[in-house]
Amino acid sequence: MARPRHKRRRPLGVALLMVITSIAILSIIVIEFANASRTHLDQGINLRDEARATALADTAMVMTRACLDKDIWGPAGAFTNKLDMERVCNIVLGIFARGRVDVPGVGLSMELPGIQGIGIEKGEIEEIKLISEGAAIGLAGLRCPVTLGGSNVAGTPTCASRTMTANLLRNLLCDSSLNEVFEKEQEDGHRYTREDIITNLVDWVDADDNKMALTTAFQFEFGAGENEDAYWKSHGADYKVKDMGFDSVEELRLIPGVNDQLYEVLSQNVSVFGAAGSGKVDVNQASAALIAKLLRAGSPAGIATEGATCGQKQDLGINPNGPADRDPVDVAFDIWARMIVQARDVLRHPLLHPESLVAPPFRNPNKFVEVAKDPMRVIMELAPNGDQNIMLAGFGLNQQMYDTLKTLMGVAAPQLKPMIDTKSQLYRLQAQATVGNITRRITAILKRSNGKVRTLYYREE
Repeated sequence: MARPRHKRRRPLGVALLMVITSIAILSIIVIEFANASRTHLDQGINLRDEARATALADTAMVMTRACLDKDIWGPAGAFTNKLDMERVCNIVLGIFARGRVDVPGVGLSMELPGIQGIGIEKGEIEEIKLISEGAAIGLAGLRCPVTLGGSNVAGTPTCASRTMTANLLRNLLCDSSLNEVFEKEQEDGHRYTREDIITNLVDWVDADDNKMALTTAFQFEFGAGENEDAYWKSHGADYKVKDMGFDSVEELRLIPGVNDQLYEVLSQNVSVFGAAGSGKVDVNQASAALIAKLLRAGSPAGIATEGATCGQKQDLGINPNGPADRDPVDVAFDIWARMIVQARDVLRHPLLHPESLVAPPFRNPNKFVEVAKDPMRVIMELAPNGDQNIMLAGFGLNQQMYDTLKTLMGVAAPQLKPMIDTKSQLYRLQAQATVGNITRRITAILKRSNGKVRTLYYREE
């Protein structure tokens, strides 16, 4: 019987493996090529969107500068000094940036048909806000005038603006939440008092080399022979204090004793811009908390009691019957400041005061003092036929308590005039634009002087 012949087997397994391997290699190459192409394409799109977002934010800044420039207004430019330019420019910017009019004070917004704003394709200006930079404690007030004698420059230990600004800073630093900062040694091995922080700020900006000191009566005087640069020499650093005004808020980190916690508080409540010798607060924009500090810093009763109550623990509410360690004078100023802010809102109500769309609520210091003496008189405009006792109850007061506070504030109000400003010429612009996945944010400090606008600070993120 013949044996069966076996057919020769072909190397099909090897061929299949080679094909699969080749396909895998080609797939990797194709995928890598596709990813590289997509990356390059995305980079191009991102660069395009970045340019567009930056252009949008820059356009918002250019428009703001134009709005503040009186020459742009033509014949009406002469009247701009009497206007609330913050409010006027925010309305104008809303028209050109978003194609609508936002009426402040009543929450109305009207779309303008046919006006698309300045958006580029799918780009959008997400934020454009102009606020007063003067609604903060101006550190420029710590600089006193200097006298020139031969080759020496001698500063004066005290002046009205320095005393006023220092009082405001002390009120700010007396917050009990900062107690631990002044109770422990900092990283440099020193323990600082609130007075140390204030004098270190003064030494940084004044024109002389004398170390400043504060007396127990909170009066400035030159230290006993110590040089301003002694701190740096004791730490082996060849540094010197600036003896000039601050250029940016970040410079506060160079002040001895200003740690992260103090920097956070100061940076949110002070402004480093402004002319030397001026530390006035724009009461048309200031917060109730800052107005309370302003009232206390200018009040004889507040100044007399502050040293004894500085740093006391306080409850968060405004409650005249609160804990015993709650300074009653501080409570009084807090309540009164809240009432002043509510009265300011009434003066800004376009239905009650139509002129408020273009004019500030406090046109001059006298108007602020008038309202500060009796804010409830203005608040009652909201309900002229209502019961004032009900309004007072909202602040935790009755008529007798209100009359007592009214007497206290009547004494303090006239002394506030040198400390307040109602026509701040410093503005902070914040503009944020987004195109695609790219967002650009611009922060700028603008100064309006004689109708002209200068940029003092510019930051792009």
